[in-house]
Amino acid sequence: MKKFVPVFGIITLLVVIGFSMAACGNPTGNGNGNGNGNGNGNGNGNGNGANVLPLDLSGQVFKNKVYMEIIDDKIFPEFEEFTGTVAISSYGDIGGSGSITNGYFNFSIETPSNLVSMIDVFEGKDEADFTATPAATEGAMLLLHQVTDNNIFLRKFLDSGWVSDPSTTTTELYIYVDRDVTVSQDFWSDQEDIEGFTFYMIIEAYNFDLKKGWNVIHKAEQHIDDTENNNQTMVITFSHANMATTGWRWIIDIDD
Repeated sequence: MKKFVPVFGIITLLVVIGFSMAACGNPTGNGNGNGNGNGNGNGNGNGNGANVLPLDLSGQVFKNKVYMEIIDDKIFPEFEEFTGTVAISSYGDIGGSGSITNGYFNFSIETPSNLVSMIDVFEGKDEADFTATPAATEGAMLLLHQVTDNNIFLRKFLDSGWVSDPSTTTTELYIYVDRDVTVSQDFWSDQEDIEGFTFYMIIEAYNFDLKKGWNVIHKAEQHIDDTENNNQTMVITFSHANMATTGWRWIIDIDD
């Protein structure tokens, strides 16, 4: 059976009211990122770092349509090409320059300013659970937003074709480190109760190496809804960018 359902962007399927990005204080992971992978963006970063300077990003930008298609009870988000022109800046003013011109995105950044500790880059929840070796390593995460509205973000999402149940959103992150470093996070979990609804947050354990320069990391968020018992669980997994380079879309959180 084929039908359409109106939504206010795919994010309405993935609402997490309570934690408000508790696992990542910076807005790296909310949003969408499914469809058919014919609009992947480009970037010269890689999972092994390889001293990539500058980091150059580009690609066609998309936005959500108001409707999603449902075929045989599977939800297929629909996208349309963004055709506008928007100035783009890095979140936290870490440097770089770029824009979206007639719907096509270009951005370049070399060594970022305002470096912070690695636990702050990854938003580690407890110093006892997060380790960076060497400990003195500093870095930055590149997040992009519209210059005139820092609540409108441009993100790169994996386009898996359809929204699974439970739904998973995979985002590509760009992380700079000032030296070779090994980062690790122990399994972490927390919960928050709001008006009779319980939100669970889980960060899966990880351990990987980053090279001096820009590195590409993938962040997967799995959302598990249990409406019968009034709870929702979000499981976050970080990994090296070792999956296929196709099937990604640059998505801008803009309504017009």
